[in-house]
Amino acid sequence: MAGAGYKTFVAGQILSASEVNTYLMEQSVMVFGSTAGTATPIRSSVLPSPADGMVTYIKATDTLEIYDGANWQVIGSTAGWTSYTPTLSGCSQGNGTLSFAYAVNGKTTHLRGRFTLGSTSSVTGSVSFTLPNTPSAAGFGFGTAAIVSAGLNYTGVALISGSSVVIGVHNAAGTYATRNNLSGTVPNTFTTADSIAFSLTYLS
Repeated sequence: MAGAGYKTFVAGQILSASEVNTYLMEQSVMVFGSTAGTATPIRSSVLPSPADGMVTYIKATDTLEIYDGANWQVIGSTAGWTSYTPTLSGCSQGNGTLSFAYAVNGKTTHLRGRFTLGSTSSVTGSVSFTLPNTPSAAGFGFGTAAIVSAGLNYTGVALISGSSVVIGVHNAAGTYATRNNLSGTVPNTFTTADSIAFSLTYLS
């Protein structure tokens, strides 16, 4: 961190103006290299027992975090979206491309993803992608999806199911629109350059 760094004060020690301006004032938001690992300093080592309300900045992830008495919660990020690679279910990537990223604000996770099929990709069943973090047991998630199947455009939904997001397509065959999960033939047989895209917000 900038300034004098860290110092452990002892009872009866007299603080100089310089120490107040560096050790105390500059540590009102403490800066750490990472939460764990080899970066210096490491928050878990310096603050093994944090107090409720402590605020830290993590350089490795460019995140500002506050301790809520039980866990560190991200309250801001200068890094913006973070890319990640999900595990696929009901489809095979083959030589297709994945573009997935998420952003965390407090206990809210914003997620976006796109799977563009290549010549060796396939859709075989209900399509889902694993989430980048664990959804809250008390929370829920709902989003929208845009599906290109056999070169035709369809609208759909993205729903949380366990630790994954399941993609569905709107079925307008009845009096009211319903939701069908994707499959090898729903809404059509997927071909090269078709895609499955979605955006989703959920509590984490």
